Amino acid sequence: MTTECPTCKTPVPAGAAFCPNCGTRTPPPQSVGSPTIMINPPLVDPTQTEPAYPPQVPAAYAPPPQQLPPGGYYAPSQPTTSTTAIVSLIGGILAWTVLPLIGMVVALIAGHMARNEIRRAGGQLGGDGLAIAGLILGYAQLVITVIGCCAIIAIGGLTLLGASAGT
Repeated sequence: MTTECPTCKTPVPAGAAFCPNCGTRTPPPQSVGSPTIMINPPLVDPTQTEPAYPPQVPAAYAPPPQQLPPGGYYAPSQPTTSTTAIVSLIGGILAWTVLPLIGMVVALIAGHMARNEIRRAGGQLGGDGLAIAGLILGYAQLVITVIGCCAIIAIGGLTLLGASAGT
């Protein structure tokens, strides 16, 4: 049995997938009387006249409802760490190692700025612990610096008093 090419109307031999004249793909032969089996049935309702937006999926093909983890809520994503809090911690470490005065000032200023920034962010920023650690290191360095300055002044005053008493 031959069919006719839909493009050039040339007879196409039975079983050929393409027209020998123009190369157009020919439709597959239709068998009469046998039922059509749909391997992947359409996911739209055939009774709809217009496509809905978003497409309505029949209940048989709908995905199961999403299950929530125990507790009934999703775990919140980890907030990003405040850069100012990291600077405060680095300043506090530098105050105790290489740059005592500059590191102390950076740790104190950046630590207070970071805590204010984190409070205003409403949970979107993290790093409060880093800012507190920087503040502790900065204030400890400040206390030691003040005690050291007082000791130097006291020793200098006692030295002057001792020198004037001995003459």
